[in-house]
Amino acid sequence: MVQNPDNYPDTNKITLSGTSQFNDESSDPVSVIDDAKDKVCEQIGQDPNTLILGQDVWTALKRNYALKEMIASTSNKIVTLDLLKEFFEVENIFIGKAIYTNQNNKFERVWGKNAILAFVPHLTSRTEYDPAFAYTVRKKDALQIDEYEKEGNKVRYIRATDIYTPFLVGAEAGYLISDAVA
Repeated sequence: MVQNPDNYPDTNKITLSGTSQFNDESSDPVSVIDDAKDKVCEQIGQDPNTLILGQDVWTALKRNYALKEMIASTSNKIVTLDLLKEFFEVENIFIGKAIYTNQNNKFERVWGKNAILAFVPHLTSRTEYDPAFAYTVRKKDALQIDEYEKEGNKVRYIRATDIYTPFLVGAEAGYLISDAVA
């Protein structure tokens, strides 16, 4: 849902290519993120506070020449999540590391080669008037965990069932950077 470009206004998405992709030595990720933050702020009046990166994007950013050059010469020039938060001026950064098995029984990353910048309100201060990119609505007390045994009591199964639905409620509060790496 959040990686689908059709779910964003035309002003809130970009597809990188060539030298603009973060794994290219001449790319400038800070400018790309700053431009994206400006687009979101123009529409909702607040800067995005959350950045979600696919694992491949995170790997490219750790190795990005421009970001390494921003680190003081006295340190060891390793880009960390904390430094990335400072460079991009974003409160939260999450790395999407989830993997699934596709139809051909090959492992694939769920989060692809994308980056999503979004405004996510703080749960303690949220009102219905606050802008938000998306919510996950969960049925109260829906999480159920049970266990049972099979196969002659040699194997114990533990099953978790949950009822929830994600909703994209404010696409203007998000920005999709597709193909952030080659």
